[in-house]
Amino acid sequence: MGAVIDSIHRDQVGQHVLFELWRARARRGESPLEDAGLSVYSQSDEDGILLAIFSAIGFTDRRLVDLGCGTPLGSNTANLLCNWGFTGLLADGDEASTKESQRFYQSSRDTCLYPPVVKKAWITRESVNGLIGDAGINGDIDLLSIDLDGIDWWIWDAIEVIRARVLVVEVQDIWGPEESVTVPYRSDFVRADGYNYCGASLAAWVKLGRRKGYRLVAGSRYGQNAFFVQNGLADSALPEVEPASCLTHPKSVDSQRTRLPLVRDRQWERV
Repeated sequence: MGAVIDSIHRDQVGQHVLFELWRARARRGESPLEDAGLSVYSQSDEDGILLAIFSAIGFTDRRLVDLGCGTPLGSNTANLLCNWGFTGLLADGDEASTKESQRFYQSSRDTCLYPPVVKKAWITRESVNGLIGDAGINGDIDLLSIDLDGIDWWIWDAIEVIRARVLVVEVQDIWGPEESVTVPYRSDFVRADGYNYCGASLAAWVKLGRRKGYRLVAGSRYGQNAFFVQNGLADSALPEVEPASCLTHPKSVDSQRTRLPLVRDRQWERV
């Protein structure tokens, strides 16, 4: 047990060292995102990208909302909750996932004294603001994560009760960087054809972000997640990037070539 605790401690120390190095870069007006990716809980390099973004803009109340939270392993928010003092609301439509998350955060030494709220909920445009507000969260928060494998774009479009400084969303990379499309809105939407018929393209997210006052600053290694920051926060250190720069990995390129033909003729909505 002592070795495990020591390992966790070293990891926390290492993250803080990296955070300070990235913050020094940002203070010089340099991007802290270069080679910033690392994974503690996240699927690939999302944990490091989020830390690098916050090194440039700082933390405020360390509250977050994670819609489609899944389980801690593979989560965009578990590292912030366990190692950086965040709290907030986690919601998912899958009962097994929410129970696993509840057990994890209630038993983890880093969150057990004040675990995040974890709710099983089917998230729709009509319910999302009430879901967040009922958890006691409103106004400005630090982070919003959306990963529903479905009507994700429509959910961010509908959210009014909070305004996050940072947003991370799942991207449907099969459409590449140019096409601005999403699945049509249906409150009972369920993904189909694996993970091919669901979600929204990166260009669609960029358009919605600009309308809401956000800019695209990074993509995850494999192109499945995109990161947005409120305009006016560390603009020089975190400049806007082109969607094409976020979809260059061979995995993403292969997805555009092999997966898109499987669902191109399904119903998609241009936005």
